[in-house]
Amino acid sequence: AADATAAAAATVAMSSSLAAYDSVSRHAPLPHGSIVRRNVEGEWFLGEITEVDMDDLDLPYLVQYVDGMQEDMSHEDAVQWMYFNPAAVGASAAARDDT
Repeated sequence: AADATAAAAATVAMSSSLAAYDSVSRHAPLPHGSIVRRNVEGEWFLGEITEVDMDDLDLPYLVQYVDGMQEDMSHEDAVQWMYFNPAAVGASAAARDDT
């Protein structure tokens, strides 16, 4: 029961952070440490944005996946596959502090 409660709390926190991210801007650069979860041919891959190069307008993000693979990713793809944005957690906390 404790595990289910913790999982539910984590899901609520994740939903709050994603909602905050959506409210900030889908055009804002994503920070290092953002987590993407990408589906390739029915298989899910979890990765972290480890480098951001805003001088490369086509593929500004380097994503390192937990299986050891890596890829350059466009901003549009990074937003589409966004799973966790640490900047959104701060935005969500600030929104709660304002209430």
